[in-house]
Order: sequence, then C-alpha cells, then structure tokens
Amino acid sequence: MHFFLKINNLKISLLVIRSLIGIVFIASSLLKLISIDNFEIYVYSLGLLNLELSLIFVRFLLAFELILGLMLLLGVYTKHTVWISIIILLGFTVFITTLIITNQTEHCHCFGDKIQLNHYQSIIKNIILIPFLFFVRNTKNIFKRFQVLQTIGIVLFSFMLIGFISPPDNFFRKSYDKKTTFQEKSLNQYLDESKLKSGKHIISFLSPQCHFCDLGSKKLQIILGKIKNDYNSKLVFWGEEAAIKNFINEHNFETSDYDILAPNYFLKITDGSMPLFLLIENGQVVQKYGYRNLNEGEIVGFFDN
Repeated sequence: MHFFLKINNLKISLLVIRSLIGIVFIASSLLKLISIDNFEIYVYSLGLLNLELSLIFVRFLLAFELILGLMLLLGVYTKHTVWISIIILLGFTVFITTLIITNQTEHCHCFGDKIQLNHYQSIIKNIILIPFLFFVRNTKNIFKRFQVLQTIGIVLFSFMLIGFISPPDNFFRKSYDKKTTFQEKSLNQYLDESKLKSGKHIISFLSPQCHFCDLGSKKLQIILGKIKNDYNSKLVFWGEEAAIKNFINEHNFETSDYDILAPNYFLKITDGSMPLFLLIENGQVVQKYGYRNLNEGEIVGFFDN
C-alpha cells in the first residue's frame, strides 16, 4: 500500500511540474503580448525579416507559445508537445548564445518588458526547463478523449486571442493612413522657413515625452539603415531642449539636424497628433506616416529609386 502511495504521489508531482512548465509558456506569451510594440521592434531590429513580416511573425510566435503552454497544462498529446517544447527551448538557447557571441546586450524579451532576464539567466532558465520536460514526457493526459478536437480548439483560441488583442498594424494600414493628418498651410510655412523646398527629405515631428514617438523613432531608425543611397533627415521637436538632447542621444540618430518649434506652431503642423513622419520631395508631401503605418518598402524606395 505504501508503495502505491509513493507511485501516486510521484504521478501527481509530475503532473504539477508539467502544469507549471505550461504556465511558464503561457506567461511568456502573454507578458510579451502586453509589451508587444517593443517586442516587434526587437524582432525587426534583428534584420532577419522586413517590417511587415516581423509584425506577423511576432504574433505567430506568441500564439505558438500559448498553444504549447495550454497543451502542457491540459495534457493534450503530452509526449509530442514535450518534444516540440524541448526543440523550441534548444533553438532559443542557440539563438541567445549567438547574441552573447556577437555582443548584443539587449535582453531577448523572453517575458516581455515586465520580467527582464539577461542572456545568461535566459539560458539557465532553459537548461532547467529541458530536463523537467523530459521527465514529464510520459505523464497521462487529463482528458484522454477527443484530443484532436482539443488541439484544434486550443490552436484556434490562441491565434484568435492574440489576433483580437493585437492585430498586426499592416492589416489596418489604410485606416491608419486616413487618421494620419497634417495642416498643409502651416507645413508649407515651416518648409519655407527651413529651406526644405528642394530635394528629397524625411521629416520627423516628435516630442521627447511621447511614448509612440519613442517607438516610432526606433522603428524608423531601422528602416533608414536599409537605405543604400544618401538621404536627408530632419528632426522637428517641441519641448525642453535638455529632454530633446537626451532623446536624440538615446536613439542614436544619424542626423544632428533638428529644430525646436513653439508648441502651438508644432501642433498646427501635425494637426495635434504625434509622431508624424513626412516624405517630402521638392516641397510636396509624397507620403505621411504615424507610428502604426510606417512602411519600410515605401520609405526605402523613396530614397533609393
């Protein structure tokens, strides 16, 4: 009797461990979802995908982590889920190792921005999880019947949840294009004053206190790094000069050419919204962008064609 109690306790312990690992995967997905804008920029900054594909890949990755977590938690196709999870963790470990080798110090957003692990902590976390996964590979399913239907339900739920909470910006670009506005009269006045009526320019209207100006600047800097030809970039701010200089230093802008406008003048040009990015050719606006509708292909093509 004592022997069977020990066996049952071991089985329960393994089920608890499997459930806890599932919760780790679920937490990893949902915490990245909370700070998805920063995670998008991080993935895009790696240079492996263009902006549009980065937005889609991020949501696929979050949904995939959520699927693995729910399947481990519920015990659906446990053995297959465990081996897939081990392969994923090994892949993440190799990826983080390459970051260490190439001296890329930014944390990998394993748990979004709420829990920041450095590269070594992330590797240790994976090293701990992998053997525990191996031990729970033969635990029995909580719900033995209808595992195919359970899997379909988990997959659909995961993709629908991620897509509903944070759909990719490029799916709604036309809507964001309409919302991005400026006042032509005030802009033309600024272009005359700044002698920007000839040639091609990209002008960024920013505030150092604006969260989306921060994100938009990071995204734009990556896009501009893909331009092969020389380009003219102008920064336009409103706010305290000390904060503006800190903002410029933090973002490592390639240009040091910036203007500071009076708040009323700035807000007239931008129609009260920030950030605003304008492609200008010979004094005419070719394209206008906010944070959500920045378009890598259009911006790079504008300067390289």
